[in-house]
Amino acid sequence: MLVLIATDSESRRLAEEFRDRFELLTVTDIPVEPMDGETVLPHVRKGRAVRLKLAFAHAFNEMHADGVITLPRGGCEPAFVLRVAEALEGGAVFVDGGLHTASPARMGGAIRLLTTITTGSHRIPWCGLRGYDRSMAPILEKVDGHHDDYEITLVQAAVAEGVKITDLDCGEYEDGGAAAPHVSAKNSTRAVWGIFRNASSLKFLCSSVSSFLIDLILLMALEHILPIPNENARVAVAQSISWVVSSQYNFMINHFLVFRKKSGFWKALAQYYSLAVFVFLGKTGVLQILITIMPLVIAKTLCEAAFFLVNYFVQKKLIFNRKKKDPN
Repeated sequence: MLVLIATDSESRRLAEEFRDRFELLTVTDIPVEPMDGETVLPHVRKGRAVRLKLAFAHAFNEMHADGVITLPRGGCEPAFVLRVAEALEGGAVFVDGGLHTASPARMGGAIRLLTTITTGSHRIPWCGLRGYDRSMAPILEKVDGHHDDYEITLVQAAVAEGVKITDLDCGEYEDGGAAAPHVSAKNSTRAVWGIFRNASSLKFLCSSVSSFLIDLILLMALEHILPIPNENARVAVAQSISWVVSSQYNFMINHFLVFRKKSGFWKALAQYYSLAVFVFLGKTGVLQILITIMPLVIAKTLCEAAFFLVNYFVQKKLIFNRKKKDPN
């Protein structure tokens, strides 16, 4: 059994066309009278994300749905809904209906690029026409969000869990079209912030780049200032000082902003510096070799690039992992 979920008047009118094929479930921000064959949950004024989470829980736990289809705000062509249903019935776990829109501020292209980088999907993920198999229920339940960033985060969470997204190209609507839920620059800006706020890989990149710049600037300055005749010794001392400063900055940013870990500060600090010392020794050894054949700036950049992925995956999976021990 598939359940269609509507969260506004337009998507509810669309759902009415499918009463003979699907179970209908509606939760809106205003009271509505149930149609024949429709389940209506108490209205909620806290945003689409909250309504969707209530609907997901009810569909899977009370209606025992095999899967759900969320209808986009503003509606869409009925044929698009049928294509999503066919994909779910064919065994897909997560179906992206493929509707996308450009905002009046013409940010569509930039948002698509940012979305592709952070989610692996080239669709702008807030339009809402999607299908979810019952196996997606744990992900749908645990994802945070109250407004426009919720459905963006859903895509990111699915990608992080290794879920294959079945991408359907159902069509495109331009500004103000029937499937365009966001028609203001304010909402587009908030959605972009939602992508950044919830994309740990993008935030980690920014954190690493800023830490690298602090490290590099201090290294270059100290390399010229320190009164040590031997070049290798001077670079080693300069790198040690710049590393202490930049690593402390990097830890604080990663702990509180990138991975948003709410507990275990001192344990994370100890684990971070265990990793940092290992990486530092590795980079120092590589740097000592490279400065004999290339300029310091180039050598330093190559070292940082080589150890970037190691840093990211160890910090995300081991040091700042919140899945098992940190409920926040």
